[in-house]
Amino acid sequence: MLMGLGIAATFVLLRVMNEASPKWWNRYLAVFASTWFCIHTANTETVNYLSARSDLLSTLAVVLAFCVYFLPAPARRRYWCVLPMAIGALVKTPAVVFAPLLLVYALLFEERLSGPDLFRRTAWPHLRSTVSRCVPVLAAGVVLFLLVEGMNPDTVVSSQHSRVGYLITQPFVWLDYLRLFFVPIGLTADAEWELLRYWYDTRLFAGLLGLGLLSWLAWRASTSHVTRPVAFGLIWFAVALAPTSSLFPLSEVSSEHPIFFPYLGLTLAVVWGVRIVIERWAAAAPRLVAVAVGLVVFTILTGNAYATHVRNRVWLSDESLWSDVVEKSPNNGRAWMNYGLTQMAQGRYARTKELFDRAAVLTPNYSTLEINLGIVTDQLGDQVAAERHFRRALELSADRSSYFYLARWFAQRARAPEAIPLLEQSLQLSPGFTLPRDLLTNLHYAMGDRSGVQALIDDTVVVSPADPVAGAYARGATPFTSAVVDAASAFSQGVELTGQSRHLEAAVTYRHALELSGEPAGQGWETAADAWNNLGWELAQLGFFEEAIGALERAVALRPDYELAANNLVWAREELATR
Repeated sequence: MLMGLGIAATFVLLRVMNEASPKWWNRYLAVFASTWFCIHTANTETVNYLSARSDLLSTLAVVLAFCVYFLPAPARRRYWCVLPMAIGALVKTPAVVFAPLLLVYALLFEERLSGPDLFRRTAWPHLRSTVSRCVPVLAAGVVLFLLVEGMNPDTVVSSQHSRVGYLITQPFVWLDYLRLFFVPIGLTADAEWELLRYWYDTRLFAGLLGLGLLSWLAWRASTSHVTRPVAFGLIWFAVALAPTSSLFPLSEVSSEHPIFFPYLGLTLAVVWGVRIVIERWAAAAPRLVAVAVGLVVFTILTGNAYATHVRNRVWLSDESLWSDVVEKSPNNGRAWMNYGLTQMAQGRYARTKELFDRAAVLTPNYSTLEINLGIVTDQLGDQVAAERHFRRALELSADRSSYFYLARWFAQRARAPEAIPLLEQSLQLSPGFTLPRDLLTNLHYAMGDRSGVQALIDDTVVVSPADPVAGAYARGATPFTSAVVDAASAFSQGVELTGQSRHLEAAVTYRHALELSGEPAGQGWETAADAWNNLGWELAQLGFFEEAIGALERAVALRPDYELAANNLVWAREELATR
């Protein structure tokens, strides 16, 4: 995919370069520029981060839209370039900035208008003509933006940051993005940037000064036809970066993956600007300049290639990635939590607790951290602390995850009846969240609530047709039984699950074994009494004592001398009486 983007970008950059000054060596400049862009060390964040691949795909869509626009006139008149933009917008909405970029290209290279020309009356007819030609593409961009953004549910919140604080911080962030292009060191998957608090912060003025210089360079470069690729590249950088780094706050104040798309324009501006300077020097000392250019190209490509290799090793695993983040951003509480998750995945619970505690000092009111603290303290055997953390997560953020993880913990601690309303609340907040849906379905099946199971299956088919849990029940199977052909094999699997203390899975499996026996009460199946007894025991372990009593009574009815079932029945009744 990255290679395809590089090839397409080469054609686009070559077209822009030839519009300014057609030279035979432009093809080599375009290849160098696209190669530099593809192996640029800062771009490894986008290529390696799976959820950031949308930036790569949307950038490819914009580049392909320009490729289509550069086709012969009939294709251009039919506006086929809108199609790649539309596909890219469905991946990520910044792809719609192709529309304003196309307008800028048409003004600079087709109408040959500069920045100052926009204020001259003689240029206004050309301006109106260009805008009218681009209106269909601009309108399509607006419609696509509204359509895609309108698909987001009301519960989606991109950030908790204030718009004003985010806005006054971004000029300095832009300055850092420019620094990363030339000196890509200090890259981190989760930077610890904070919003600027005051308008008189010196970092704001430094950022504004940098933006002012950038604007002046673009303005000056637009005045000469030869330097217009510099202007177009700088405008590309600004227009592509603005949606994610201006008035619309994101959860991360600064992040490397949003600069992938803007860097393509910045690469064009830098390469073409250096080309102009070198062309002026070449007349005086052509051999010396040729050697210097070769050394610079070699240094840039090999330096970025090696640094990219090193950066890729950091991204090799979650543990190496978050270890790198906490080393570079020691005050980032979220990073310490994520590093702790890598340790929890390996069963290092004591170490995980240490890392989570450090994160709690830095981010004391982080609901996700409280959920993870609940999980690890439960693994360490402190159930009181675990419940406290789960409940605090719910107090901090009454979202789908807080409801679900508290409910799951209740289900694991013989308090399943308390879990059911929490799971229902989680589903109400996020109908597409399959974890509470699956757990709720399993609990209803274990209880013997067939109507509840069927209702959940019918709802799940609409929300998540490929859900494996609902699919298993719809086929007359369960998610926990494999290759079951009769009641006896299901019962054997249930016994194995009981031995592993997997109470919910065992209860579901025993219930399924009884259904496979062919008769609701199990008459005629010699193992039915054992299945009812085991089912009753597992239901009691989940906290469903009323249902457990019913199952145990059936076991005793089938085998009156079943002492184990009778004892379990007495125990279940006593437990129910004390609750």
